[in-house]
Amino acid sequence: MLSISVFLISFAFLVFKHSVNAAGCDVPASSLKNNNAPPLFFRTSADMGRISDKSIVKAAGGRMIFNDNEDVKVVCSIDKMDVNTVTKHIKCLNNKFIEDGIYKDLKDITCQNSRPPAPRSEVPGLCKNAFLTVSVGFRIDGVFLNRIESCYDNNTRLPLYTKSILDQSISTCPTGRPGWYSTGTFRIMLPANIEEIYTIDSQRKTVNQLLGLPSGDKSFIGDGHMYFARGHLTPKCDFTYPSEQRLTHNYFNAAPQWQQFNAGNWKVLEASIKDFVTKSTTFDHIVVYTGTYGITKFNNIDIYLYVGQGIHAIPVPQYFWKIIYEPTSKKATVFVINNNPKDIKIQAMCRSFCDTLGWLKKSFEPTTISKGTSFCCSYPDLKGIIPNMPDIEVLGPLL
Repeated sequence: MLSISVFLISFAFLVFKHSVNAAGCDVPASSLKNNNAPPLFFRTSADMGRISDKSIVKAAGGRMIFNDNEDVKVVCSIDKMDVNTVTKHIKCLNNKFIEDGIYKDLKDITCQNSRPPAPRSEVPGLCKNAFLTVSVGFRIDGVFLNRIESCYDNNTRLPLYTKSILDQSISTCPTGRPGWYSTGTFRIMLPANIEEIYTIDSQRKTVNQLLGLPSGDKSFIGDGHMYFARGHLTPKCDFTYPSEQRLTHNYFNAAPQWQQFNAGNWKVLEASIKDFVTKSTTFDHIVVYTGTYGITKFNNIDIYLYVGQGIHAIPVPQYFWKIIYEPTSKKATVFVINNNPKDIKIQAMCRSFCDTLGWLKKSFEPTTISKGTSFCCSYPDLKGIIPNMPDIEVLGPLL
């Protein structure tokens, strides 16, 4: 009887040990939000161990899953360098990670000297025949990992549009409010510092100068939400890792948005599209193009955030638009939102079909002027109006 009991206990121990080993490592991506120096993580078993979109660790359903004994490549920056990177390896074992012989949680795997992977911007060529293609991402082991592509007008210092991939694995947004990159490879060359240009005092002074008003007048740039935010084209929450989210805070990915528009229909649209993709049963990613069009006018005067030394730069767009494109079916839908809450005579941009998109959140109010009057359009309708939209093959609306 004793021998049978010992056998059963031993067998149960073996089963328990096997089940623990088989579990691997299951990490919620949201746990990385408290990491002040978050690295990037790559699977050495994917894409022949090369740095690529295929080898970066995804977070399906908001969770990062690793096999036991799986080798994981950790990427950080070297000191103050923003090109070279240092890599190290960790290994998953029993829901922990071994780093230099010490068991740690993934959130405790940090970059040395508190330096996460430094984002880079590079210019590989031209877009729309005359504007700069600016790739924003990370240079790792001699490979450029592109996260956002911007078609950028170097005369106005404003992006025409950005392009990014919204993956179904994106379901968390762990970071807070990172600072903006305005120096180094992200520097926008102007006689004045772009950080200063976006301050409310500077906005008010410039707009009032254009309109012939006293410098302190608050008729246009006032209190509350009446100012221009640095509006993301590609939103930070379209990426998983804090390091990726931080790189969205660069001026190749920003344009002036009225704050009430930024916090209104634009914010709701971004969240709706993200939910639409993560809950889809027919595709695992979409391509998202986000752009600007026209110049906001007050009293028939074009509004810029910088005027000086013979330069008019950073115009305030009249419209922001966003294309969601599913490349396999070649279906797309375009959203266009008016960026001027003072404009009460808005012409229809297309035959809008917002009411047919059941996945749009109820808080998306396309006819509410203060939140940004919005239209849901077919690609051919908008392409005929906005010539600087990207040229893509579209076979129908993405509903």
